[in-house]
Amino acid sequence: MRLFRDVQRSEGMKLSAESIAKLDRNLQGRLESIQVNDKKGPYGFQTHQEGQTTSSALKRENKLAKLEGRTLSVEVSGKCPSLYHISKSLPLSSAEEDKNSEIVIIAFAEGIFVRAFPSFHLMRMIIVLTAVETENGSFRHFIKDFGRFSISSPFLAAILGERKALLRFKASLLDPSNRLSSWKQNNDCCTWQGVKCSKVTGHVIGLDLTKDLITSFKNLSGCSSHNLESLSLGYNELYGHFPEELGELKQLTELSIEFNRLSGPLPSSLGNLRALRVLDVQENQLSGEIPICLGQLSNLETFAISYNFFKGSLSETHFDKLSKLEHFYAEYMTLEFRVGYDWVPPFQLKRLTMRSSKIGGQFPQWLQTQKTLSFLDLSNCSIRGTLPKWLRYINLTELYLSNNHIEGPIPDLASSMITLDLSDNRINGSIPESLCEMKALNNLYLSNNHLSGNLLDCWGNFHSLDVARLSSNQFSGVIPNSIGGAYSLKRLHLNNNSLTGKLPSTLCNCTMLMVLDVGDNNLSGKLPEWNGKYLFYLLVLRLRNNDFYGAIPPAYCQLYQLQILDLADNKLTGNIPHCLGNFSRMANGGEFLFHR
Repeated sequence: MRLFRDVQRSEGMKLSAESIAKLDRNLQGRLESIQVNDKKGPYGFQTHQEGQTTSSALKRENKLAKLEGRTLSVEVSGKCPSLYHISKSLPLSSAEEDKNSEIVIIAFAEGIFVRAFPSFHLMRMIIVLTAVETENGSFRHFIKDFGRFSISSPFLAAILGERKALLRFKASLLDPSNRLSSWKQNNDCCTWQGVKCSKVTGHVIGLDLTKDLITSFKNLSGCSSHNLESLSLGYNELYGHFPEELGELKQLTELSIEFNRLSGPLPSSLGNLRALRVLDVQENQLSGEIPICLGQLSNLETFAISYNFFKGSLSETHFDKLSKLEHFYAEYMTLEFRVGYDWVPPFQLKRLTMRSSKIGGQFPQWLQTQKTLSFLDLSNCSIRGTLPKWLRYINLTELYLSNNHIEGPIPDLASSMITLDLSDNRINGSIPESLCEMKALNNLYLSNNHLSGNLLDCWGNFHSLDVARLSSNQFSGVIPNSIGGAYSLKRLHLNNNSLTGKLPSTLCNCTMLMVLDVGDNNLSGKLPEWNGKYLFYLLVLRLRNNDFYGAIPPAYCQLYQLQILDLADNKLTGNIPHCLGNFSRMANGGEFLFHR
């Protein structure tokens, strides 16, 4: 619905200071500025100064002459009076009258749009006034298409209804953090926190009420305008079932109700929301089967159903028309994922996480079609067999496959990898040389596998590496000196392998190191002379069950942050430095271990 139509304008219309003053009086002295447009270009000025009428302000500034004979249209901005006062002061007439002498005055309130209030103040909706100067000099006005803006019109009634419904919703809930303090009877609801209004129609089109509200979800259904485009209610304590009426919000593009206590099934009426781009119902207590009709939401980009109690299965039909889907989250679900081996999805995902869901079988073949995939989490999904070689052709940045039954070697993977988690599987063989190309690697988790051979000697490539967990494998050989090149390391876990040789002195270059665990290996030599100057942040030093010999370096007394020092089951001799008993962190809960 257009708010106003094109208005016919006449050349040579003269606008007098008196006619402007009359208009100002009829609009209760609230005009603030005027913009005149014609072939000579725009001309604007302020009409008011404190204590002056519009007419005197114009005369004083000697600007009236510049207006004479120029007017095609006049845009007036300022505080509009109530619709009640406009209707009382302006005679309503047909737009067909006096066409040859009409000018157009667009009255503005806040910004460009004027909005109806229960007190009939116009705050957010465009109103087009036509001012007609007749032959005898009288100045008449009418509102073009005035019926559209009358108090009894369905248009304004709908806006008033939205506001009243929002106030009812507020009354139905607990608001312990007082987030809705701005929701007051005498305020424009478009200024309320969490409320977004259309700049074209003035309708409420968005509600962002995330966090700390407690109510039944059904209490919201009455204030859900059919114009609503986004509804964000995450991180509250909403309870109850999804109302079927949500399916009537045909303009809705975002429905985010994550982290609540909603129960029951998803209503099949959600399949009517063909404009929906985001559907996020994670972390609720929803149950039942996923409606197949959701597969018809052709604009859906984000589909998040993790941490619920849905039953049944997800099939190809559930994704039939989801050609725009980019993010799919289905973690910790009892749903079975049933698609054919040769399934070619209609979408190209960017993020897929199905951690702790029922996938089973071989590594999903359909993922080979996902060329834009960057994040993949299929941890604890009972996946068996080997990893496919085509994985290297997907530019993954994060890959999580822990706690499966994957076996065989690690294939070459994309050099774009930032996080690689293959821990708790049955992977064997050595670490591939291609891993040295992952120069952006931040987290490396390969623990609890059957990996063997030497550690890679390219640690200097990993300037961003924070965590390296390679424990509980069958690695042998020495710890390479290049490990000092990974100077951002915070946690290094090499325990429970078959490593030999000395601890490299270059480890002191890893000045951010917080945890160093090389226990349960065959390392030997004297303990390195590390102190707080190099390893100031070290919290855990575990050297248990190796072949270290000699005395405990007194320099260890300068590892002031140390909480756990485990040197048990070695061949150490000499006295224990008395200063080791001064560690304040150990006294406050840390451990100091020399024996089992």
